[in-house]
Amino acid sequence: MFLRQSTAVDVLLGPFVNSTDGSTTEEALSLLQADLNLTKNGGAAAQKDDATTATHLYGGSYKVPLNATDTGTLGHLRLMCKKTGALPIIRDFLVIPANAYDSLVGGSDLLDTNASQVGGAAPVAGPFLKNTEFAAFPFPIFSIASRTPMTGAEVTAQRSIDGGEFAACDNAVEEIGTSGIYKIKLSAADLNGDVVALQFTATGAFTQVATIATIS
Repeated sequence: MFLRQSTAVDVLLGPFVNSTDGSTTEEALSLLQADLNLTKNGGAAAQKDDATTATHLYGGSYKVPLNATDTGTLGHLRLMCKKTGALPIIRDFLVIPANAYDSLVGGSDLLDTNASQVGGAAPVAGPFLKNTEFAAFPFPIFSIASRTPMTGAEVTAQRSIDGGEFAACDNAVEEIGTSGIYKIKLSAADLNGDVVALQFTATGAFTQVATIATIS
């Protein structure tokens, strides 16, 4: 089940059954905050942050409120409960960015796409979070003369934020080995906009341009 990042939600947990016979549903359990534990991406288990007690709905299934802190971490989220008199039970969720949830589940948004175009360059992986550092943005540089990847180039990196003037990126470009593929660490300031255009230039090389749509 998908959950929207940093968004309060009620989830179902159950059915709880009797630990002795393994079949009788347990419909009067008192499932307190301390009974309901979460683990995020395989991390240490801890009680959910939302202090609300679970509510029985039907046939041993309970409504468990989670708050924005509980759903604040992207990735795998497991909800676990071990209550005396009932068999232990778990439920797994996938916490995804708000934009992705609104697009895939809510139908109120569209998925963002990030593309790098010039010289046949492949799309660049994301997602790119607004005003958040991206450790290694890769891109190729192509020789004008040979139309092949160009090694040893001195690359200048600039960025335009939301249609503004181009300015130098905060960090220098580095080549990955001697491959003609380069990388740059994009700072939070480089990505502090809804749409960022990156421009990479080098003597004797095609200009490379990448356009990024960030997500909040």
